[in-house]
Amino acid sequence: MLSWHPTRALTEAERTAMRSGASIHILDYAPATSGAYGDIRPAAHARNDYRCDWDAHETRKFFGVPGGGVQDKAITRASSHRRPRPRAPRKADTAIIRIRKILMDATLALRERGTPPPGTASASFLIRPASVLLPKDGAWVEGARAQLVARPPTAA
Repeated sequence: MLSWHPTRALTEAERTAMRSGASIHILDYAPATSGAYGDIRPAAHARNDYRCDWDAHETRKFFGVPGGGVQDKAITRASSHRRPRPRAPRKADTAIIRIRKILMDATLALRERGTPPPGTASASFLIRPASVLLPKDGAWVEGARAQLVARPPTAA
């Protein structure tokens, strides 16, 4: 994982947030072993339910697993390897169902009609994810545009 800002150094507040687990970075590792990737195994893993706080999950938080990086790993693993605890459907379930339908429709359109999937035009490769802080009264689409479209570096 790499975090950077395209026009300045990261602030101390940004680095502190990353170190506190408020980002996708995994910061808590299991003791090193001599096995493959033995020095970078997260302490939170499937065998300890990714250190999920089930009480917080049920009552206070959208997801009881601490830290974005561990949440990503838990969700990826859970959706392919094990069944989650029974619970009522949530908004995230709806989003997952919708994206799977979009992907299935795109797959069928390519196979049956040769229609290329969305996002394969070369211009779409210039779009990138970004975190942008904007004024509350600003138009977010226009305000974020410069950060969301990659451009070749200018000559010095």
